[in-house]
Amino acid sequence: MLQVQNYMQFNARFVDSSGNVRDTDADWYVKKQRVGPISDDGLLFAYFPGRAKIMAKRDSMTAKTCLSVIDTTADSSGINKVHIVLNFFKDWEIKLKTIKEGEMFSLGGILYPFHIVNTAAVYFPKGSLHEDITLKLKLPKFAKIKKDSVCFANRIINGIEFNVFVNDSLIEPYYFDKPVSAALPIRRGLLKRLGIKISDLGLFFAHDSITFDSLGISHVIADSSHNRIYGLIEHFSSLVVRENSNAVSIEAEGGTGSVPARFVLRQNYPNPFNPVTNIEYQLPVQSRVELSIYNLLGQKTAVLVSRKQAAGNYKVEWNASGYASGIYIYKLKTDKGFTAARKLILLK
Repeated sequence: MLQVQNYMQFNARFVDSSGNVRDTDADWYVKKQRVGPISDDGLLFAYFPGRAKIMAKRDSMTAKTCLSVIDTTADSSGINKVHIVLNFFKDWEIKLKTIKEGEMFSLGGILYPFHIVNTAAVYFPKGSLHEDITLKLKLPKFAKIKKDSVCFANRIINGIEFNVFVNDSLIEPYYFDKPVSAALPIRRGLLKRLGIKISDLGLFFAHDSITFDSLGISHVIADSSHNRIYGLIEHFSSLVVRENSNAVSIEAEGGTGSVPARFVLRQNYPNPFNPVTNIEYQLPVQSRVELSIYNLLGQKTAVLVSRKQAAGNYKVEWNASGYASGIYIYKLKTDKGFTAARKLILLK
């Protein structure tokens, strides 16, 4: 059993024909996809509550288990309601349903040309709201309808606008008391035409068709097996899927040379930088790692690494072209109790 918006690491153990038990690498799958994707090394982040079947396959062997994801948060503000309205056509609104905190909403059955948003989903965890809201779903203003399809500019793959109303007043952007989980579908055909790899996609807030930022979006995972991209969202406005100009590249996966003797987080280089810098760290043992960027207010603005990694030396490249000049903090945390932080300076 797992609390929603948390990680769980799975490991495969197989018994061969001789009765020998052995741990081994495996190919991981999630069946009845209702909770979230699983990584190649068995790390799952649960965006949504529900049940899922976890499968590990190795040659002719298969291991299976079931996972229940629940939300046990105590909500002192009470359970608030979300009235969901579809507003794709001007002056034409369709009331879809009303849900409560602790419930997931998923779009389905939307006809051409708006079918591109089918399977989009949002989960409002308990404690994310302090009032009832009305959520109106629209296409972004810069989306163009051509014949039987919706088109975007600037290599945008998909997008939807979330307008939040409180007592008939539009609140834009609307900030949650804790992040909500969101998933948007990925258009594979468009990826192929544009020559974009699914691993290079990110989630962004769109201010128009050419200005984007990812502040307030974290834990983004693009799932190629189910053609969806997931993330935790701190506020609502226009949300789009596009090529990640702030893409993180990780070198030396599994380490280079000898195994380091201790945990180390090195000073980034170059520093100051514009807009690309490198961050190096070393792990003496296999660890679950989070490498994040914070502003001087202590707000997390980006998650560069969030996964289990083998002992070794690592270098992460951060492209901060979508960020304002200033001083930021990068912090490395591991499940072995090691935490370190350093300053970096973005100077444009």
